[in-house]
Amino acid sequence: MQLDSKNHLNTIKLEILSRNIYYITKLFIIFIFCCFFLLNCLYAKKDKSINQSTSYEQFQQKNNNENNIKNIINQNFFVIDSNNLDNIIPHMYGFSISKNGILTDNYYKILGEYEEPLPQGVYIMIRKIKEKIIINQDFYGCFGLYIFENKEDNYFALSNSFLLLEEYLMNKQNISLNKEFADNLIVTSLCSFSIGETLIKEIKQIPSNSFIVIDIKRKKYKINFIDYKENTVPLESEEGLKLIDNWVDKWGYILRSLKKQTDNISIDLSGGFDTRIMFALLLNSGFDLNEFYIHSYQDTKHDHDIDFKIANNISSKFGFKLNKCKLNNNFTILSSKEALFKTLYTKLGFHKEFYIQNQFFHKPRFAFTGSGGEFLRGAPNTPIENFIKSIANNNVKGHEEEFYNSSEKVLNRSISLLKSQKNFSNDFEMSLGLYSKSLGKYHFGKAALESLLSNVYNIQPLMDPEIRKIKYNVNNNTFHDLMAFIFVRFGKDLLDFPFQGNRIIDIKSIKKAEKLNNNLKAYKIKFNYNKKFYIDQTRTLPILISKNDGNSNEYLEKIFMSTKYNTILNKIYDNNVYKWANDYKKNTNYFSLSQHYALLAISTTLDILSINEKFLKNIDQKNSLNKSQILNFN
Repeated sequence: MQLDSKNHLNTIKLEILSRNIYYITKLFIIFIFCCFFLLNCLYAKKDKSINQSTSYEQFQQKNNNENNIKNIINQNFFVIDSNNLDNIIPHMYGFSISKNGILTDNYYKILGEYEEPLPQGVYIMIRKIKEKIIINQDFYGCFGLYIFENKEDNYFALSNSFLLLEEYLMNKQNISLNKEFADNLIVTSLCSFSIGETLIKEIKQIPSNSFIVIDIKRKKYKINFIDYKENTVPLESEEGLKLIDNWVDKWGYILRSLKKQTDNISIDLSGGFDTRIMFALLLNSGFDLNEFYIHSYQDTKHDHDIDFKIANNISSKFGFKLNKCKLNNNFTILSSKEALFKTLYTKLGFHKEFYIQNQFFHKPRFAFTGSGGEFLRGAPNTPIENFIKSIANNNVKGHEEEFYNSSEKVLNRSISLLKSQKNFSNDFEMSLGLYSKSLGKYHFGKAALESLLSNVYNIQPLMDPEIRKIKYNVNNNTFHDLMAFIFVRFGKDLLDFPFQGNRIIDIKSIKKAEKLNNNLKAYKIKFNYNKKFYIDQTRTLPILISKNDGNSNEYLEKIFMSTKYNTILNKIYDNNVYKWANDYKKNTNYFSLSQHYALLAISTTLDILSINEKFLKNIDQKNSLNKSQILNFN
């Protein structure tokens, strides 16, 4: 009996143990399941956090890009509104060149006053004297001054950027397309040759040989013209010969003074006329040529291979090495959109070759170029009627006559404007006037401005207003006189080398130059310089962290292939125009997108006008925009 009781007790204990094991196992399984569930939740949350972080980084990057673009615009461009004249403060945009230095806004802040600058450089200067605002610009008007006026409302607005001004006027004023200007922009090969008009009928250009005085209280402005005495001094006169020597003295002084401050100097040398004239100045600076970075393109683009061969032969003769880099190469990379917008606000609507630079150099660079040499040798050397025909001719299927007629009207209006400012002795002189005013601003001037936004100062001695005083002999094929004299007097050995394209200097011009030079004392190099020559080491671009996201042209090509871009163009042009630009892109290696750049300017303006029209008609005001959606393509 006791045994049975003991067995029964053991059985009960086993049952209790078994149940306990069961419940413990079940609880353990539930615990494990809960752990997996919690871990899964944690990982899901982490993944979501990662996704949110990525999304935020993308947003932040986009926001940074937008802020950087705003910084670029605010640092280099402005709008003056006649309703806010009291708020204008003195400022210099860009730089001027004098024997005191390469002068920027920082120089004038240190000086304590804004003096009227010399005409050489790339600048707009805004001064405020009592109740007047005075706006000066450089000789060529490289920035450009663009003005809108509504006389009925006694209102005007002006800017040094056409794109910025048309954006500013959006949703404020009635503006309309200048179709004839648009047609001419399409067919011109390099840049616009209109000196007074823009893509907007109501926005005009202030002539480069002028400055503006604004009466703050009356809200009125006046354009004052400057006589720079262009094309007035005969080369063979005592004044002309002295002017040339003084010009060489001046640039030798500037080069020596600059070299005392920095080694960040480059000198261009190719196989053409213009950089070789520039090189003659370097020969008369008194320096060992190996102390400079003398640059020549070494690739197969355009005619660079021929240029390099000639430049290399010159370097062997004069005992220096090409492309021996001595430059500070520290720079900040910009995003493709930031780099593009620097160019758009500089030259959109006037130029068809975009030199998009996606870097900002930490130390200023000073690049001596042969820009503007065409003006010294009398290009284009053709009567004005022939010059107009060469610009207006085109091969856009179905638009030949339309575009030719538009171009002829635009160019004739430019000629009329030129005649109102200056008397021309013949048609050749008039052609040179139109050529230099337009090419000097839109091509060489805006290229220099584009470089400045990367902290590269393009120094252009051949565009010096002083040398432009020399009178050009355009008759009897003697338009090479000035160029021949410079070589004969300052670098005769440079004539021993051929010029790219088998070009030559007329032998009559060389004989005449030798005769003139034989009657003068030999030129002697002066070794003077300015110990306190100013250069701006403080110029910075307030850049937030950007991402190098590829080529700007890839960004542009997405725009050019977009439906919106084509749809907007079809408002005024048929598909032949778009096809023509695409065919040009396929068949051209050098600046293959240049025709699309013209269409981009036109489509951007059309987009702005469409948005503006809807706003002024009170359509969808809540969602009104203040920028072209073409340029903000995503």
